[in-house]
Amino acid sequence: MRNYSRILTLGLVILFATSLVFSFYKFYIVRDYMVYGHTECDPSENTCFVYECDVASEDCTGDPEEDTEYYALIQKNASQIPTCDPHKEECEPLACASDEADCEVTFCDERAAAKEEVECSNPEDFQEEELEEEGMESEEDASENEESEETEEGNEPAIIESGKPGLTEEPLEIPGESLEVPALPKDKALE
Repeated sequence: MRNYSRILTLGLVILFATSLVFSFYKFYIVRDYMVYGHTECDPSENTCFVYECDVASEDCTGDPEEDTEYYALIQKNASQIPTCDPHKEECEPLACASDEADCEVTFCDERAAAKEEVECSNPEDFQEEELEEEGMESEEDASENEESEETEEGNEPAIIESGKPGLTEEPLEIPGESLEVPALPKDKALE
């Protein structure tokens, strides 16, 4: 009976030690496990999960753009993720390579949004906003062009014609002022 007890104890110790060695090898050496996390998402191109700062439980800035985060879910093999300590350095965001087998990005849909308890973004809304902003910028550019065309002939800026930007062979005259700035000789010019 004693021999049977010792053999059983020795077998259990060997089994436990083998399990520890195998787990250490798998999780620390080979890193053969899946990582689930959040990754960056462009709401103008994809349907992203929308996280809004909760004023009751978090410190929020009060600016809706800064307090709103757009993300997608990612599932990736840990061996494909470079080791990085986010407390010591800036880490690359998780992303899938085009030929990576064990990587999947999940964008927002009704089922996933219900599971995450968040809302989904609509790319069409962001594309409309971008079009409106571009329209406003083009109107501002047009008004600036009209203003520059209305300048008087005596107040037009001097055009520098030289092989090096900012260097002229002749003194530069600024209209409306009597200040002359001598040009640098070509041999003294910085390259």
